[in-house]
Amino acid sequence: MNFWTCWSRFVILKANVRLFPIPISRPPTELVLALTSRIRELLPKDPELAAVLTESNFLLASHVDTPLAWGLAHQWKAHGFMNTKKSLEAKPLYQKAREFFVEAGADGELGRSLCAESYNLTYLSEYERALELAEWAQTLLEEAGDSAYLPRVHVARANAFIRLNRFGEALDQYDQALERLAGSDDFFPLHRWNSTVPPC
Repeated sequence: MNFWTCWSRFVILKANVRLFPIPISRPPTELVLALTSRIRELLPKDPELAAVLTESNFLLASHVDTPLAWGLAHQWKAHGFMNTKKSLEAKPLYQKAREFFVEAGADGELGRSLCAESYNLTYLSEYERALELAEWAQTLLEEAGDSAYLPRVHVARANAFIRLNRFGEALDQYDQALERLAGSDDFFPLHRWNSTVPPC
């Protein structure tokens, strides 16, 4: 199901809910996943449109009303704030996303969200907490076999180590990121390591 098909179904659903006092049906989680995918495509290129869709995602999550839906809504609103250098605003949203993903048992999403949260805490100079979350994220992503995100976790840890003047440990994390990227074209986490763009 593509994004626009999902979105049109949601618009129809909202129209029905407004016309009739009794809800017709609960929209599927796939709608949230499709909208989340579209927001991912927009960041960091079009943060304004991403922000609009993020608010729509919250509305949609209120109808789906599952921990996974709420977790994704909070996670991507946090990503949007971090992309626009509003790390303080992002912090409580990442915390709520973490709680929802734990409740949902969505370890993969939790690991990816923790990785981004670690970056955000580094921007807020909370380096020790950033390292704690990055280590937790690494454990979850290794268990999930998420090879795409693991290099980003190593870079998140390296960033925090650098701010703590622990340069040897930072270099070790960069080396591990390079090892995981061997044979891959994905150099995003390395060439963006000192950027304000999160690893979404």
